[in-house]
Amino acid sequence: SLLHRSVAKAGIEITHSDLLRELKEIKEITNYYPPLSGAEAKRGGRPRAERTLTRLNRQQQRLFGVLDLGRYQAS
Repeated sequence: SLLHRSVAKAGIEITHSDLLRELKEIKEITNYYPPLSGAEAKRGGRPRAERTLTRLNRQQQRLFGVLDLGRYQAS
């Protein structure tokens, strides 16, 4: 209810169930890649990790901004 109140204050009209559904669909993905340099790769260096969000629709983008969800992303 508090999330819904915050979203409503920002002017976003959405039902409780739709709000929860939209938020559930926002995912953070971690992709792992081999080490950049050839020498590191030969020594078994650490793989590179890149984190990204799933593609957000317009509603999810608005919710992400209003609720400042970027503060929870891994860095």
